[in-house]
Amino acid sequence: MKRRNFMMAIAGAMTVPLINLRNTVPAEKLMQAFCNPDYHRFDLSNPFGAGSLTYATDSWAMVRAELVNRDEYATGRLPDVRKVWSEYWNPTGSWVPLVESGMMIPTIEMKDYNVCPECGMRRVSLGDYYPDPDDPRIMLDYDPDDNSIRDVSCVLCRGRDYNGKSVSCVLGVRHVSFGLRRIAVLPNAMVCRSASNDSAVLFRADGFEGISLGIVPDAVSK
Repeated sequence: MKRRNFMMAIAGAMTVPLINLRNTVPAEKLMQAFCNPDYHRFDLSNPFGAGSLTYATDSWAMVRAELVNRDEYATGRLPDVRKVWSEYWNPTGSWVPLVESGMMIPTIEMKDYNVCPECGMRRVSLGDYYPDPDDPRIMLDYDPDDNSIRDVSCVLCRGRDYNGKSVSCVLGVRHVSFGLRRIAVLPNAMVCRSASNDSAVLFRADGFEGISLGIVPDAVSK
């Protein structure tokens, strides 16, 4: 995954307003899926503004929209997304519906990307209960730091390690299938290639535009 070109190689940073997303606003709720509170180079846990546009990214994909009366709660230093956008946003070829094209169907098995295409390796908290060493739930990838396990309610992986097809080919670019779901739920999601970067797929929907990076095949074991 050439994420370095996407975020880290853009040396410039800017002070931007940080945006609080509200579940009661449909467009803002959709953008929540593109945030990543665990990204360490920058705080990407919340979207941020650049001009009239609001951006959200987890360094794998970036989405932007023009939100009405957005809730700005602070400022922060973040990558110059306008430079990132100008480097990648160069649509070429036809725009194709993501869902109708069948491109979300996982067709490739890659051992370094065994992400369950149904739940995305979803985790659930055990709340105030801390399991004993002989508790069988320990086998569900128990994480003592946040007292969580894999979700056994997933109809595909049942909370266990997933081994199977988990990568989809989107216009010739490989993507983790589960990661495409957040794009697919955008209204009338369409995709096309980027003329300036062969590892990126561009997407647009009603009120949204975005960039999604794929997996570089020769950078991972097959």
